Amino acid sequence: MAKITALASETHHLILSYVEAISNGEKEQFEESVKRVVDERQFPPNVAATQPGEKTYKDFLSTFPYNAALTCTLWGSIIASRFTRFWDWIAFDATIDPSPLLAVFAWYMKEYGQNEDEHEEGIYNTEFSFVVFTSASALTEVDKTVERKRVAAIIQRLQYHIHQCTSVNLKTMCASSLPSSLALFCKKPIYLGELTMDFCINDMDLKTAWPGSPSNYTSASLSTELYLSTLSLPGFVFMELCVLEGSEDWFQALSPLTDNNSTLSLHISGFSFEAEDGIYTVEKFASCLSKLQSLEELHLSNLSLSYDLVDIFPTEKREIAPKSLHLDTVSKDFIALFYALYRCDPLDSATFTSCAIPRMLQMIEAPSLELHNIIDDSKENEYGVVENSLQRVLAVWLGGHLTIQACLSFNDDLIQWLSTKVHYDSYTWTRVTGMRDTLGWSRFTKKAIVYHTTKISGRARMFPAESLDDLTLKDCVDYSASSLKDFEAARSDVNLRLEGLRPA
Repeated sequence: MAKITALASETHHLILSYVEAISNGEKEQFEESVKRVVDERQFPPNVAATQPGEKTYKDFLSTFPYNAALTCTLWGSIIASRFTRFWDWIAFDATIDPSPLLAVFAWYMKEYGQNEDEHEEGIYNTEFSFVVFTSASALTEVDKTVERKRVAAIIQRLQYHIHQCTSVNLKTMCASSLPSSLALFCKKPIYLGELTMDFCINDMDLKTAWPGSPSNYTSASLSTELYLSTLSLPGFVFMELCVLEGSEDWFQALSPLTDNNSTLSLHISGFSFEAEDGIYTVEKFASCLSKLQSLEELHLSNLSLSYDLVDIFPTEKREIAPKSLHLDTVSKDFIALFYALYRCDPLDSATFTSCAIPRMLQMIEAPSLELHNIIDDSKENEYGVVENSLQRVLAVWLGGHLTIQACLSFNDDLIQWLSTKVHYDSYTWTRVTGMRDTLGWSRFTKKAIVYHTTKISGRARMFPAESLDDLTLKDCVDYSASSLKDFEAARSDVNLRLEGLRPA
């Protein structure tokens, strides 16, 4: 009997084509399963059988084409070269040794992409999406060192072909397992439309060297020919870009980032900034962020300061111009410093989620404002008036469409406040005696917008959220129908719409 390797290549192709025909689209089922898990914002991700009949990553490695590709070198090369539809989307589970599948990936890229031994620019015949995820559901299921090495091996292979990727999604258990983004930005041009990095457990200590961060990069090493439309990074990965030598010039060169006048959705999450004399500062973050001129959406989540904010002395304002701004679970001090450092152009919408809101140093110009699960943070101000987070943000908002969801502070007291004209202090600048900045100029502090109910001559008197004409309430229960009726009567001139509300 002839050995299998003695059979003609066409015979092998027929055998594999038959196996493909009876596979019943298992690859497509697996792709949908992983995409669903990777797209979930909550962790830990788990590709185990979370739905009836759903298979795990290990199950799918035993189905076509993976099982055939891993059977022998000959079949692997045939799968890579003749079954190209299976390689437009490639996924690796960091809990499993990636070596066999990496070998198949290498065969495929050698056939249809660029050989890893070749570094010349050229025209490439294939594009693909790339996913690295973890099917582990707990840190105890992961060896951090092993996960880091596996991800590094996968990314090392990927970076030769990053110019052929349409999207890269990386979701690891440990933050330290994530690769540096620098290696992914070196090819020219990069047609990557989406880059997402995320993790489950933050085991990073920026006081020590980040295992994934190379030391031989400057901004001159990075491509400015990028076509990103979605960039979602942990804070420490984004700050790695910010602290590069010449980083501001690189961010400036990325404007516009994308082709055909499209724009960028930027998500930064999970970071605690150092004080002004540190390296990873809000000031450095602000300086680089302000260089991006094509922001469609800016989403900042789980950001805070690693120090107590005592005084704010902004020596200059950086301008940012996203159409949409979303602050989610960020600290009160971060919000205060953010609005002190930035001058926000008028927005299409602003959203605050799960945070306490301080007094603001500027107005929020946005037709639409959404407030979700806002922390009350009630305190008595200098006028003896108790103010809370909702009042602080509504006092500075210029817009008409307001959505309040699951906010305990939305009660009869707040409705009465919205129904009553109150007095406002205007912006004021005060010289700080004895304080000078690094250039020798006297420092000034700007007084936040403050409202109060006692009449003071010369102060403006108006309704809070004066332009409000549309109110949507969701999951707010601590208010009465009578207070809403009084509110509607007091502010009927602003075309308030209360249809569909069901007060408790």
